Amino acid sequence: MARNSKDELTLEKEEATAPAESEAAAQAEGADLRQAESDQAPQADAATQTLPQEAPAAQGGKAPVRVACVGDSITQGFGSSNIATRSYPALLQQYLGDGYLVRNFGVGGCTLMRDSDQPYWNVPAYGESLAFQPDIVLLMLGTNDTRDANFCKLFAFADDMTDMIQSYQALPSKPTVYVCTAPRIFNEAGERVPDIVACQRVAAERCGCPIVDINAVTQNMDSQFPDRLHPNDSGYTELAQVFFTHVFGGKLHTVSILTQPEAQVTLDAQTKPADSVGLAVFRAQPGEHKLRILLSGFTSVHAAVETQDDAFFDFPLQPGPQDIAKGCAALASSEEAGLPASNAVDGDPATRWASDNSDPQWLQVDLGRAQTITGVRIHWELAYAQSYSIELSLDGESWTEAYSTEEGQGELEEILFDAPETARYVRLFGRQRGTIFGYSLYRLEVLGAAPVARAGRTRVAIKKTLSTRRGRGVLIAAAGAAAAATAGIVFAVLRKKKKK
Repeated sequence: MARNSKDELTLEKEEATAPAESEAAAQAEGADLRQAESDQAPQADAATQTLPQEAPAAQGGKAPVRVACVGDSITQGFGSSNIATRSYPALLQQYLGDGYLVRNFGVGGCTLMRDSDQPYWNVPAYGESLAFQPDIVLLMLGTNDTRDANFCKLFAFADDMTDMIQSYQALPSKPTVYVCTAPRIFNEAGERVPDIVACQRVAAERCGCPIVDINAVTQNMDSQFPDRLHPNDSGYTELAQVFFTHVFGGKLHTVSILTQPEAQVTLDAQTKPADSVGLAVFRAQPGEHKLRILLSGFTSVHAAVETQDDAFFDFPLQPGPQDIAKGCAALASSEEAGLPASNAVDGDPATRWASDNSDPQWLQVDLGRAQTITGVRIHWELAYAQSYSIELSLDGESWTEAYSTEEGQGELEEILFDAPETARYVRLFGRQRGTIFGYSLYRLEVLGAAPVARAGRTRVAIKKTLSTRRGRGVLIAAAGAAAAATAGIVFAVLRKKKKK
């Protein structure tokens, strides 16, 4: 389970100057994802140490500070719903604003060592990152050096990384290079990552570079690495926030959501499970945020909240439709070995169905008899559908389309029908994959009839300011359980104001 908040990060100081490295977005790294046991690093709790120096701040009328993000597929943004907008460099640009120019030079599958199977030294992105003349370099390479063909040459890692750092430090722009330790990954290759991290620390010390301990930050982020190798949108958001706060001195406040234990809580692009007492904690900038809370058997919450400082919201959930597909017979157009269609309806969040790598593909559930259906929830693995439909049938032969989209986002998608439908068979029909892989999902929930005594799902417009002596928060709009629970919503500022 991911930590609810990330208040600390190891930013180690050696001396203060270092250049920057960056990479150009390249092709997705399919080899890394499924087979290369490449990047895992164990982690301990992070601790904040003194920053080596302030990153150069943009000033009015001056050229923006140029930030080069250099790395492999994790820098590139593989595993996000949209590399152009959801990779950590793209999110960092959003956090920093117009005073900075953040460029993504990530290349999937690349390694740090020269004598390896895909050295970053040899790709165009390396030269492009040098030509970019960055002021700051966020250098995160080393995950793919854990591959069998490369790890046996680890003796050269520290020297090669030293050379790469110095190639940036020698630029006319004289950038500060931040050495970012390899993230933890959650497969069998993870035991090799500490050795990579040790080499990264040696190179950083030689060159006087500050260290951003991403390895420590990702220690408990297993739920945000769905393929065990790459972050999802929520994971990339946390990485961007780490760089924003600990490298650039940005300010984020804490937004705490209290709801049902184990509910899936999403604030903007960050998704976390509520802990054993129902608490999920996020970090965010001031402003308006989209909130969603989902839990099987309960009515979902969809709300907009506005915060100006640290805030606490209480969203109790109301009983809702049950998953009537659990334990039912399932059939699919194709199955990967060991990943049958039945895994999508067994109720186990750790098992999944996966199809062949082609379009179209479908997954069908037989409910046993005609039943009332109010919607579906799809718990995607990394291999999601960009274009798909939900189809219903009474006989398994004649199908009616109940929902269709060309903009699937993956992760967890909830589809609520405008009116209840009656069907025995429910089919998810994938027309176009969202990744280079097939289709894969952990669970397909079919929502049955709602309990008689429950909050309505009618969307209501609410604007209510909740005040305390120390600040304010606004519930702008809510639907379903959120609307019913408005009277119970509590806002509080958690951080005490400093005395003037």
